[in-house]
Amino acid sequence: MSIPGRDIKESTSLGQRFGVYQKAGRGKPWIPVEEGITSLEYALSKAVEVQAWETGIITQSGLIYWTSHNPDLFNSTVIQYINK
Repeated sequence: MSIPGRDIKESTSLGQRFGVYQKAGRGKPWIPVEEGITSLEYALSKAVEVQAWETGIITQSGLIYWTSHNPDLFNSTVIQYINK
């Protein structure tokens, strides 16, 4: 599993921030583990360390970029949406 290079470049150039979140089960809310992350690579390394039913990387706009339930899928389209 590897983050697409264009996602790293675009998120850095746009100043996008991410949060790592976890869920305790289906239908449960996302609970923050760490927020305000500027590096997608760091966010992914943090997310895979978390022991939870599901972990995810969510943009500052509240859009899901990645989850542990689909670890090879990166939602690149959400990077362009910035909520400052």
